[in-house]
Amino acid sequence: MLRDKVWKLERLAQDGATEGEREAAKHALNRLRERYGDELDALLGQAELPVSDHFFRYKSNIEKEVLRHVILHMDLDAYTVTRSRKIKKLACVTDEPTAMIVEELYEYHCKKLERMVYLFVNGYLFEAMPPPESRTSKGGGDLSRDEREALMAG
Repeated sequence: MLRDKVWKLERLAQDGATEGEREAAKHALNRLRERYGDELDALLGQAELPVSDHFFRYKSNIEKEVLRHVILHMDLDAYTVTRSRKIKKLACVTDEPTAMIVEELYEYHCKKLERMVYLFVNGYLFEAMPPPESRTSKGGGDLSRDEREALMAG
């Protein structure tokens, strides 16, 4: 349990999303090192964490790309698992703490993506972002009369 916690903190200290997150992880690691001293180093010197296949579900192609990039960001190789058309999964071979970090990052980015799509759709619904006029509309869009005549003449 302690080894998993230290391992997660080391990963965050190296690959945290923000500078504050990295600094907080380094600070927490220093406190653990002060508290446990040589015991912590002996514990970390033990065998590597066991690795196994970890499966992550996604709903759409855009979520698949988000998940794939999160997995690649963690320096892992992703592969697609096809068992049925309804269940869409990506998988990677890693240890449990890394899989948990991948899951957390994936959920975080999917929520952000969902929020962006929501704002984008509402922008059109409430005409805050009107669609551009077509150049082939009745008024001719941005074309002057001479440009329209030149286009009609070929």
